[in-house]
Amino acid sequence: MNSNRICGIVVTYHPISEHLDNIRTLRSQVDKVIVVDNASNADEVEGLRSLQAELALILVENHENMGIGYALNQGVRWALEHDYKWINTFDQDSCVTEGYMRAMIEDFEQLATEMPLGLLVPRYRDPLTGEFRRFRTEGHLGPFVTITSGSLFPADVIRTCGPFVEELFMYGIDDEYSLRLRQRGFEIAQSKKALLLHLDGESRVVRGFGRELFTVTNHSALARYYANRNRFWLIRRYARSYPLWCMRLALDGVKETVKIVAAERQKRIKLVRIFQGIKDGMFGRTGKTHLS
Repeated sequence: MNSNRICGIVVTYHPISEHLDNIRTLRSQVDKVIVVDNASNADEVEGLRSLQAELALILVENHENMGIGYALNQGVRWALEHDYKWINTFDQDSCVTEGYMRAMIEDFEQLATEMPLGLLVPRYRDPLTGEFRRFRTEGHLGPFVTITSGSLFPADVIRTCGPFVEELFMYGIDDEYSLRLRQRGFEIAQSKKALLLHLDGESRVVRGFGRELFTVTNHSALARYYANRNRFWLIRRYARSYPLWCMRLALDGVKETVKIVAAERQKRIKLVRIFQGIKDGMFGRTGKTHLS
């Protein structure tokens, strides 16, 4: 593996010391790390600047939160302009394990001899629970859609498929890119060797009758707005191409709403934001909302 061909992109938002340590670990396995910060406070940005000096990072400072897609595209453009062959995107709370990048490249190159591979993800383990993330395959060889953190792309695939959809702001950006890759004839696969430690949100298990009933994620009301708006935006765009996946996406939204009513805090405002999101998504509205 020639590491000088690999660029890691990390989007930060109010990073803490553990997130800076994650970037340090990533930097040891790639030639360049681009950190794109979405309007963290002055002390947090100063910490990133110190890290930039320590690790020779590329630091992009956005003075307002421009959203995940916009930030990813800033990093991707830099990597493409500087002719990196591989681009690997990460959340700030994800940490690569020993030999991660070597395993990812080796698995990608091997799998690419068997299929038109456009995107490879690692195995994901939540460091708090020890649980591994599972993906639906929808009858395909690998995950049907993936998450952004840990996604490894050849630069040529991104040149072919284009940038991330910035207008979604947050949530669904990874789903949309996965579907677009598939429409262009690319496959998605999961590495058998590479492991990424990735926090799976602030989940809480709801118990009753002496057993575990279900899990709630406790996302904010604003997050519920974006998740539901973009869910229905995706359904409008991809229902004809991937009807079964879109039906399951809508059903997932119903299940999440039932769990909120059953066990989460701030039910009323969350339900209001959910229905606002559904309405805006059905009408194709995107961009950063002014709701709070």
